[in-house]
This record gives sequence, C-alpha cells and structure tokens, in this order.
Amino acid sequence: MTGGAVSVVVPVRDHAGHLPRLLARLARQDYLGALDVIVVDNHPRPRLCHQHYLSYPMPVTVLHEARAGLARARNRGINAASGEWVLVTEADTLPCAGWVSAMVRALANSGAPLVGGQVLPDYPTAEGPLLGKGVLSLFMPTAWPSALTEVGGRWLLAGCNLGMPRSATLTFDPDLGAGGRFLMCEDLVTTMSTQAAGEFALLVPGAVVRRVLHDQDLTVRAVARRAWWHGVALARAAHSMPSANLPQYPLRDVAPWSRGFSKAWLLSALAGVARIAGRRAHRRGLRHQAPRKAVHTCA
Repeated sequence: MTGGAVSVVVPVRDHAGHLPRLLARLARQDYLGALDVIVVDNHPRPRLCHQHYLSYPMPVTVLHEARAGLARARNRGINAASGEWVLVTEADTLPCAGWVSAMVRALANSGAPLVGGQVLPDYPTAEGPLLGKGVLSLFMPTAWPSALTEVGGRWLLAGCNLGMPRSATLTFDPDLGAGGRFLMCEDLVTTMSTQAAGEFALLVPGAVVRRVLHDQDLTVRAVARRAWWHGVALARAAHSMPSANLPQYPLRDVAPWSRGFSKAWLLSALAGVARIAGRRAHRRGLRHQAPRKAVHTCA
C-alpha cells in the first residue's frame, strides 16, 4: 500500500535486546510510503545509541525520556513524530506481515482518531499455551472481532498495537504505566477518554502483532500484582467516566470451574480475584471524591 508518511513509536525499557527483531520486521513491511522509527529510551540514563541502528533501510531516531513510565515514553515519541500517521508498539513485539498497511488503511478510510490491531501471545516456554483467559487478559484482549468494529465492552485495544493520525494529538495519562502512581491500563483509559470526548476508536482486523510473555511476568507474585492494578485502573476509569462501556471480567469467565485445579486454572483464578479486589478496594476510596476529569485526547 502507498500512503502518507508513517512514524512508528517504540518505548524501550528493560527489553532493548528485542529491538533488533522488531526493527527487522518493520524493515520487511510491504508499505510503500515513507516509514521512520522513533525509539524512546526510557532508562534513567541513556542506554541506546542511534548509531547502532544505521544499517536499517528506514531512519531510526533515538530519544531519551528519563522520567520512568510507559505513558511518558509514548507521549515523548508521539510528540516527536513527523509522519502523517503515528503507530505505537513495543520493543518485544513482532508485527506480522501487512501490519503498517492495515493500520494506515483503517486510519485513512475511517477518519477515526484511534485504531488498534490484534495482539497474539508469543510464549517463552512450553507451558505458555496452557495459560487461561484470566492471565492472558492482563496482557492483551482475549476476544477479537472478524470485521472493523468500534471499541467498547469486550472489544478492547492494547497499547502495543495502536495507530492515530498525528493531528489527533493523543496523550496518555502520565499517572499510569510503570513509574506512575498506578501501574497499568494507560491504553484502556486513553481509549475510554477518547470516547468520552465524543470520538470513537476502532479495532482493525489484519493488523496483528505478537507480544512476548516473559517468564518473570507469569509468576504468582507478578500476576497478582498486575491484576490488582488492573482492577484499580478500571475503578479509576469508571469513576472519572461513569458512562464508559468498560469490561467487567466476571470470575466465572476468566477461571471456569470446568478446567479443574491445574496450574493454569489457579493462575487465572488468582488474576480474577486480585482484579476484583483491586477494583473494589479503590472504588471504596473514591466514593467521596468528585470524578476526576478524563484526559482529553483529541484536538
């Protein structure tokens, strides 16, 4: 596909070793328009140097964002983007063939200020495929439509596979993401904020990336922690955007009893309980607070 210039924003913290794989995949995309990559080094001190990435066919710019936080790193890259279209992914993802073309086509044809593609798991161990929906839903949407669909309810976007026109001036809430007061769901809150501002977001079939699920993210402690903060972020979103169509994640769906007491079932059950606990605990703390104004994401 031929179209306007595209800038791909890639925040990097702790997974810099995966970056060459990602850049190699981007170099093989079939998009015929101009393409550049903006790598945002989110370590306290710079670790990445643009000279290491001069061999790729597309320009690779390295920026430094010392303030920890995935949301801050994304904002830094988006603000620096020069392309007509801005795509956002992460260093440990692998875009599938046609990813850039599918995202640009959806943006150009729909007029949506925000679109997102499907995320599939890339498992590091043989146990990976046994993970239940409750655990996978902490990292990526577990349901996906077969046609272009508006986001809402069970249909969700993931922060490692987003696209927007540069004119949309989308901003991620810097309170969210690692290093902020709340540890995750900046992509969910950004999506809901877009809708609260009267805009719409779309899911794009065919725009697929694979995301590595790291062993350290799948321990009991890591799953419980991530699920708790997922619940907290859902409570914050519901409080600041009461009319938002948020996912509910009932325990019966994420940890069905029919699976028996396998390791996968136990992790899914843990994720479900921790998410519910985080959501309820934070909701109680918000009862006497005025709703926090949602971040306005579109000009």
